[in-house]
Amino acid sequence: MTNKTSSINVIASDTQLIAGIQKHKTDLPASISLVGQEVTPDQAVTILQARIATANAVPPAKAAYAKAVAAHTAEMQETDELVRDLRAYLVLTNKKSPDVLADYGLTIKKAAKPSVATKVVAVEKRTQTRTLRGTTGPKAKKTMKAALTGPVVVDAGGTVQAAPALAPHAASSAAPEGTPSK
Repeated sequence: MTNKTSSINVIASDTQLIAGIQKHKTDLPASISLVGQEVTPDQAVTILQARIATANAVPPAKAAYAKAVAAHTAEMQETDELVRDLRAYLVLTNKKSPDVLADYGLTIKKAAKPSVATKVVAVEKRTQTRTLRGTTGPKAKKTMKAALTGPVVVDAGGTVQAAPALAPHAASSAAPEGTPSK
């Protein structure tokens, strides 16, 4: 017998124990002391048969569980869009009545506020873009946009230190430098 305790090995081992107990029942004592209790050979067979029955019940239960999980997943995928739209509809129609929304278990989502760091980066990017564009025509301005080439650092005093170099992002149809814009 192997050391692996898979359900197949347990069933085979228990079945072999039952066969051995029944074959040599007359050679065994009327009562055997096991784990502090007296067990007859017939009780040992009953215990082993119960172990086999419960081991045999596991694979169908696992299959039923897998089938139920698959059905649940399929149902969720089929109805997800409908439920999402239903929630959006209820929020839209009851957005001025939070008590009604609470009855549905819904709340109005507040718009996310950008962090201070995000605002600082945006201001710095805006400043660099304006510096890069200079005084050009509206079409030329449309093709230019500054990209930060390094990190923007905000110290405790609120001083902004950005990357010194500007890297222009020009559209592929941008006019070469020195060409007048229309």
